[in-house]
Amino acid sequence: MNFSEILKDNNEFGRYLSSFNNTPISVSGIVESAFSHFVYSSKTNKNTIVVMENEEQAKKLFYDLGFYCDNTLYFPTREYIYHNIEATAHFSEHKRINTLNQILSSKKPQIVVTSLEAVLGYTIPKKLLAENTLTIKTGDQFSLDELIEKLIYMGYTRDDCVEGCGQFCVRGGILDIFSPSNDFPYRIEFFDDCVDSLRIYDYVSQRTIETTDEAIIIPCHEALKNDETKERISQVIDKNIKSLKRKKTDFSELILSLEADKEAITQGIEFYAIDKYASLLYGKIYTILDYFSDDDFIFIYEPKRLFEQSKTLMWEFEEKVKDFSKTSMLISDDIEFSLSFDDFCKISSKMRHISVNSLNHTEVIYNYNATFDFESRTTISLHGKIDYLFNDLQKWQNDNTTVIILASNRSRGENICGILNDRGISAEFLNDKKEFRQNKISIIVGEIKKGFEYPASKFVIISEQEIFDTEKKKQRRKIENTKRLKSYTDINVGDYIVHQSHGIGKYTGMKKMT
Repeated sequence: MNFSEILKDNNEFGRYLSSFNNTPISVSGIVESAFSHFVYSSKTNKNTIVVMENEEQAKKLFYDLGFYCDNTLYFPTREYIYHNIEATAHFSEHKRINTLNQILSSKKPQIVVTSLEAVLGYTIPKKLLAENTLTIKTGDQFSLDELIEKLIYMGYTRDDCVEGCGQFCVRGGILDIFSPSNDFPYRIEFFDDCVDSLRIYDYVSQRTIETTDEAIIIPCHEALKNDETKERISQVIDKNIKSLKRKKTDFSELILSLEADKEAITQGIEFYAIDKYASLLYGKIYTILDYFSDDDFIFIYEPKRLFEQSKTLMWEFEEKVKDFSKTSMLISDDIEFSLSFDDFCKISSKMRHISVNSLNHTEVIYNYNATFDFESRTTISLHGKIDYLFNDLQKWQNDNTTVIILASNRSRGENICGILNDRGISAEFLNDKKEFRQNKISIIVGEIKKGFEYPASKFVIISEQEIFDTEKKKQRRKIENTKRLKSYTDINVGDYIVHQSHGIGKYTGMKKMT
């Protein structure tokens, strides 16, 4: 069997799969550690977005989903900039745009994991991203001057040499460009206006990694400013300046700030604080949800917690707006900065919506057409106490439970398997295979943050972190050499121990090295 078949004999799961045309639906009893497997097992065969309460939970879920399938994407939170100073990096923005591009270009359905804050933040509209994605092939005809102008509009910076994502340089008939869609920059050689060759190269060593027939160049900023955008923002700034001048209170500092913003935007000067005018960029707030259709799926984990998180985000944002308004940095009239939580709920309820809860159902936000109840448990961390593991495995083996133990590498896996067999616990090492025998104990190379159990399906998966406690790195107190030697006397020959680097082992005694 494989991981997609764990719940196949569960009648409630069968009813759940049959209800996908009757959403929104609610699921209870799925603990957070089992949520990644539950999403994977749902096999929606459609583009799917999974919304978690915060960034930390989203990253954990993305990590775990990567063990089960390879069609997962991560959409990080947008870092809003209200000061007109150059940001040190645009990593999150580049990651967001690349994820959006993969949603549009992928031939198979994708599972996108994100947080509430990220899904509410504005981004580039779907149509605009498609229109400003360049596909350059060997033999294509391009005017280099027009191409340079296009790249600047797409948010690229021209430099003497390419040292990071979002940069390009031109030397004679050679164009080097680092697109967020690629891990390395492209080197495009022109013969007159014809693309003569395409290579992917290492910008540190300047050596060619491989030749290619096609280069995909996507925008490197979510905020693209065309003439229509500049005019829209200018009109709102002029309106606010006129309003401020009529007031008795002295707003001269804010007026100067607005005039400087207008000049930078209209004259094409690099303007880093464009987030101040978020909803004016494209006439409304566009989010990642606009990249999904009503026929696509959305999973929301713990909707009640999402609701509480939305109130926290709103309070934090309002406080930030007050601070910037006091320092004459921001106008909030006529401008929206993100999607409201109410609008998020309206949009998500039109999709194939599935709310998942660890405990009971909640109807704080949505009215559900059907509810389904499951039972799952989070496995308990052993903190290196191997005897507890042996006892649990013996119990599960006697109960014909399917047990999967994950090891970080082949050496660890073979070591665990050998120790278990020595203790009379039948186990087999499968390396990185995802096929295993039902009602048996198998060791597989792979990692998830936390294990879980489906009692009704007699299935348990245990992560290496729970056995060896590798997640927590405590600073050890230095002890004298005499005390260290005394501590070894507490270990008897034949005892099983846990080595921090090598895993489970058997203590065979002390040997003096000469």
